[in-house]
Amino acid sequence: MSDIEEGKSENTGNGASEANEGLKAGWPVLGIWALLGAGLSLAVYLVYVKLRLGYDPTFKSVCSFGGKFDCGEVQTHASSEFMGVPIGLLAVPTYLVLAWLGLKAWQAKDSAAGATAMSYVAAIGSLTVLHTAYLAYVSSIVIGYYCPFCMAMYAVNIGVTVLAFYGTGLGVGGTLQRAVSGLFATSGPVISSAAVLAITGVASLFTTGMILCFGVLSPLAPGVAARLGLLRPEHLEQPSP
Repeated sequence: MSDIEEGKSENTGNGASEANEGLKAGWPVLGIWALLGAGLSLAVYLVYVKLRLGYDPTFKSVCSFGGKFDCGEVQTHASSEFMGVPIGLLAVPTYLVLAWLGLKAWQAKDSAAGATAMSYVAAIGSLTVLHTAYLAYVSSIVIGYYCPFCMAMYAVNIGVTVLAFYGTGLGVGGTLQRAVSGLFATSGPVISSAAVLAITGVASLFTTGMILCFGVLSPLAPGVAARLGLLRPEHLEQPSP
């Protein structure tokens, strides 16, 4: 074989190798986005339930089915918040970061960068699954009640993680190794994902903090606050003498 033919063969082999480093399949990204959309909706509603119960302890959410299946009982427990912040709120920036990484994986699904972005989804998803196991333990053993919408979010976390591992096509060990090896990269999705996390996290915490500490909806938008059940007593119309 001539040198030219050998060069062509080598280039062809490298191209095949690079192609094989892409995502095993692109459809898991679509599934991940669908699950994250549902998860975001559930998280936002649970944060609302948490806030609403702080204003009106008699409030009954749509996921309070009676018996042991009562979101209200879980959301009023001390373990439903961290340093005064509703646990459900933490899911918002987390899910947005996962959606962003999914976008990066989709954009580069035929290259190694796509598999790397998906490996980050799998790694973060694994952490959410561990947190899910802890919350499930607290709900069933410590609180003694089950939150149906929380359980739906558990399914979201597990589903996203399974799809991410499948999408990389690298297996569990290979996927986590890929994620760790690219963790300290100064390019690619790491920096942009950190920015998304910071922006969405600060925005979520600030908004919820304003409502919790100052009832900001009450003086600024009393009509909206009243419809949401977040109107502070001092802003209620007083009856005429």
